[in-house]
Amino acid sequence: MVEISLNGKDEIIAYSCDCPYDGGICKHVVAALFRLRNEIANTPIKLAGSTKKSLFENLIKSVTHAEYQKFVLQYALTNKNFKTEFELFFADKDSRIDVAKKYSELVSKVIKKHSSGGYVEYRSTFNLSGDIEKFLGIGDEYIAKNNFKDAFALCTAVLSPMMGGTY
Repeated sequence: MVEISLNGKDEIIAYSCDCPYDGGICKHVVAALFRLRNEIANTPIKLAGSTKKSLFENLIKSVTHAEYQKFVLQYALTNKNFKTEFELFFADKDSRIDVAKKYSELVSKVIKKHSSGGYVEYRSTFNLSGDIEKFLGIGDEYIAKNNFKDAFALCTAVLSPMMGGTY
């Protein structure tokens, strides 16, 4: 029988084996240490807040494909922003989605949210620039994926109203 004692820092304090080997450390202890090392290395570390994430991940894994589709369809009916974001995220899967039009609508909506009487309110400029920055970040992601068509459409949607176009 092999016995290994560790301190709280995974350091070996003592070990023993009841085999007849007379040397310093027998193959049984070595094998047990290798197994222990693998056990420690493969033990997931729980971080603060990880319980919620693992519960959510488990829920996602237990939902069927049909249930996903049903949820997405129902949620899209009640949340137009979700529907638009979903369509834009998966636009590369359906060529009928007019990315330029959708981004133009989103940018116009953001500008109108921060405008009054056709002008952007001074106090809203910081928030408007933050919202526009989010769009440009998506453009960066398109460029990183070599999706220049959608990157151009998005940039045009952002620049057009800034250059005096209508929104």
